[in-house]
Amino acid sequence: MKKIALLVLLALNLSTVAFAQKQKFVEVLYFHRTIRCHTCETIDSTTKAYIGKEYKKELASGDVTFKSIDFQAEKENTLVKKYDINGPTLLIVHHNKAKETKFDLTDTGFSNSVSNPSKFKNDIKEEIDEFFR
Repeated sequence: MKKIALLVLLALNLSTVAFAQKQKFVEVLYFHRTIRCHTCETIDSTTKAYIGKEYKKELASGDVTFKSIDFQAEKENTLVKKYDINGPTLLIVHHNKAKETKFDLTDTGFSNSVSNPSKFKNDIKEEIDEFFR
């Protein structure tokens, strides 16, 4: 009987969490290897710092989220599986209720994060701001 009561409470708690989850938000995901080169570290640190500075209010409200995920160490991570990650990848995902639109900024990250950080930050800004228009 205690097990059934515990399961019911757990199910109610999970449904409350799922219901409380935002229906509209932007998710910035950086998937990286365990051992990273200078460029990979720069993509991660620049993205995190830029979003933390430019989207402070949105981060606090959950309208924008940032996650850095070691896809080699976290092979069972649901996001690694969902997006079929097998190499360093920078995604900006627009969530609008049941619709999800993803933008892959991996190329601009590798091309510009070190040599042209202003362009890299601008590309991040364009994709995030597009969601809020």
